[in-house]
Amino acid sequence: MTMTKNLILLLLLSLPFVITSCNEDDDLSSGNNERKDIVLSRSHQEMVNENVKFAFSLFDKVNELETEKPNWIISPLSASIALSMTANGTANNSLNQIKDVLGFNDFQMNEINSYYNTLTEELMAVDNTTRLALANSVWLHNDFQFYDSFVNTTKDV
Repeated sequence: MTMTKNLILLLLLSLPFVITSCNEDDDLSSGNNERKDIVLSRSHQEMVNENVKFAFSLFDKVNELETEKPNWIISPLSASIALSMTANGTANNSLNQIKDVLGFNDFQMNEINSYYNTLTEELMAVDNTTRLALANSVWLHNDFQFYDSFVNTTKDV
């Protein structure tokens, strides 16, 4: 159990940041500022609620642990995506622990993968005046053998 907690902590601390930017050449300067709503299924809406809980829990934990240098930037979305990508390669207790941390105990991995696929695709198009870039990835060590199903699923997420 300690190894899993350390793995999760390591993942959270080594996550890439979500980068957003605005540009004067975007549609905002031309007056075209239409926003697109994200339409989610009921299960995806439930996952959003759990993601919000995870985000505040993560912020609380980082705030609690980091007292000497309180200027942290962390992306709960990137953290949850990275954990879900990792969960695709786990089973049994490790899988249950990751799903518990994310609040996704009631969901199957195919539902979780579908949720993150939908969310990341839709976030890219939600506002024509903002650019969103997500930089999550899994780096595979050459000395380890991975199941093709894990590699393929992670590519799709």
